[in-house]
Amino acid sequence: MKSKEQFKSELMLILVTLIWGGTFPVIKAGLNDISPLFMVVIRFAIAFLFFLPAIIKKRKSLSKTVIKAGILLGFSTF
Repeated sequence: MKSKEQFKSELMLILVTLIWGGTFPVIKAGLNDISPLFMVVIRFAIAFLFFLPAIIKKRKSLSKTVIKAGILLGFSTF
């Protein structure tokens, strides 16, 4: 018999897989109307807005070194 934690973990894994797999048709349809670069901008903007509450909540514990590293990694990704 599975534990409650194992069941919850497997359910979350299935949910993530469904969401991830569901983005493929959306991206394919979206690329018919907009450029790939604009699609990447939209995806990063959505990710930023999704994580913004966590960033605001933890901003006091972020050191200058961590912020500089984040900017460097973000710029290199760009």
